[in-house]
Amino acid sequence: MTLACRGEGGDADPSGVATDYTFTVNWGDGVVSTGAVAAASGHFTGTASHTYATKNTYTVTVKATDGGGSAAAATGTATVKK
Repeated sequence: MTLACRGEGGDADPSGVATDYTFTVNWGDGVVSTGAVAAASGHFTGTASHTYATKNTYTVTVKATDGGGSAAAATGTATVKK
């Protein structure tokens, strides 16, 4: 099963550019990916995808960090049944 994550957010820095940010996803199976960050209509999006090799329930954590070290994270679960 392939899972895709997309995060979206803004920053108070009006001169911020996409390269100021990192977007990482811990897929819960030992793999951590760095996603692509792009500017979109006054905010930024981060995207990443991953294919799971085995059936299981995984804890997935998405984290966005700016160049100054500020970060936000969210955690959820992915259940792979096939």
